[in-house]
Amino acid sequence: MDTSTKAQIGTLLPPEPAKWFLEARAAYLQADFKMALQLDRKVLAWADAHQHRTGQILGHRFIGLCHFRLDALVESTDHLNVALKLAEDASCLPQVLLCANHLGATLRRDGKLLEAYELFRKHLERATLPNYIHERARLYGNYGALLDQLGQRAAADDAYARMEELCELIGNDD
Repeated sequence: MDTSTKAQIGTLLPPEPAKWFLEARAAYLQADFKMALQLDRKVLAWADAHQHRTGQILGHRFIGLCHFRLDALVESTDHLNVALKLAEDASCLPQVLLCANHLGATLRRDGKLLEAYELFRKHLERATLPNYIHERARLYGNYGALLDQLGQRAAADDAYARMEELCELIGNDD
């Protein structure tokens, strides 16, 4: 993990939960989703005990992502809904948009296509430029996948093109 990510996490969480969170991210990136889940639960337990809103949002968000990767879609949806509500209550739009993106992908995989479609459309409207370019790019990527699944090839191509353009602007070649 690069030093800017470590520094950013260090400003969001105190040292010990930040360490667990970074270890969870490393495990997640190595596809050790069970270990990441265990560490993310540790972050969330700490955040709940200390009523640390950012820790609660991140804990639920990343627990939801681990469940998604482990194909536990109901648990993923539950945690992502909690993360989304906490982020909305905290008026933290970047986290709202990221939580909505993950929730939309989970709903799509779970066959809840209309819910996913409505969620992506609603949050793409909120992901205004230039402030939320990263979040908008991620939303467009998953929205494109949904449109592709729905057989709307031209609309999917447009969404993917928008995502690629935004990724170029933020310097993300992936």
